[in-house]
Amino acid sequence: MVFNQASELVPWCKAEAEAHYIGQGITPFQWTARYHDRSNVLYVEGRLRVHGDDVAVNCRVARGARERHAIIEIDDPTS
Repeated sequence: MVFNQASELVPWCKAEAEAHYIGQGITPFQWTARYHDRSNVLYVEGRLRVHGDDVAVNCRVARGARERHAIIEIDDPTS
């Protein structure tokens, strides 16, 4: 997959964040996100409800880059 618009990054970001927690046996829910681009970088700022808390999930990738180059950062204070 090649990302050309920030909206295309949203489902990838959600799936990667959910997979992170499901792999630990934790069921995440209530995904919300907003997206934008700045210059040639696409951004997603998301939130996922995990263990009773909102966890920030941020993803970014260069416009035109493939999925393997996308970055995900999960800011979970319990980790």
